Amino acid sequence: KVDKNNEAGGLVVGATNNKSRLSSAFAALGESDQYDAVLTGLCAKILDDTSDSATRAALQDPIKLMQEMNSRRVTASGRSLMALIDATCVSKDTKAMSEMMSLCLKNGGVQKYGKLQRFITQLPSNPNARVTCSDGTKKTRTERLESLAAIPKDNRVDEVSSALTFSAFASLCFLVNIFGLDDISPFTNISIFTLTLLGLV
Repeated sequence: KVDKNNEAGGLVVGATNNKSRLSSAFAALGESDQYDAVLTGLCAKILDDTSDSATRAALQDPIKLMQEMNSRRVTASGRSLMALIDATCVSKDTKAMSEMMSLCLKNGGVQKYGKLQRFITQLPSNPNARVTCSDGTKKTRTERLESLAAIPKDNRVDEVSSALTFSAFASLCFLVNIFGLDDISPFTNISIFTLTLLGLV
């Protein structure tokens, strides 16, 4: 006969012991490792959620934690930063991603975010205004657009027609060999060999 009270008491004691062991293990970690564990757990919760709740609201806790880490000068590990960026990507919020990358840059884990923005030549509002380009020359908006390489033409009709002609000719050469038309098979074999070489080149 099992004493239900003792069984229940044992479960409570077991749960308490597990909780105390978890607390002891967490307390044994350094400050940086503790922050990493919490940050990774928060991001994993967002990534594991298959619903649409991974919005900016769901990222508030990781954002606040990163702000706290920056204020305490605690550097996040690469693993937790990768989880943080992945969780932010799930939200599909560009503003949240910009804020998160800025926090990561301040934390020290990201070093080159936004560094090249100052090299981008802004498009002037006035089309006749001349701005200094990356090559040192000054051009108007029209001149800058004219200096770009032309967009290649995409003629799908000619491409499909050529592919069908090539396939039909190759099929005809193979059929000649299958049906044993010895009179013209040498020419078809040469054609197949030539087509194979063209395909490899």
